Amino acid sequence: MKLKTTIAALLLATSMSTFAVDITLSPVYTVVEAVRSALGTALSPFASTAISLNSRTAELMKAVRADALNLLADGDSTDRLNASFSELRKVEGLEGKSDADLSKLIILSVE
Repeated sequence: MKLKTTIAALLLATSMSTFAVDITLSPVYTVVEAVRSALGTALSPFASTAISLNSRTAELMKAVRADALNLLADGDSTDRLNASFSELRKVEGLEGKSDADLSKLIILSVE
């Protein structure tokens, strides 16, 4: 697993200079804020009501970030990541982005 994450991180690092040019600011939200907001919406059905929504959403965001790294490393996708992609594609400017590009945005946007 550690090797996969390292490979994904290297792929991400080598593509970031080109990818960073694609990230632009909108008047209302930065792309990062838009991605976080869309992820919050996408992940809400996965959040348990037994745990506070904010802490559970934070855990899920970290999990979807790990899913995005795994997608870049080995091409495996999860239902949680697919739900995130669907919600992200509703954001203006992200409609035509590939799964790999959306994965990179998730990795950059989620701490």
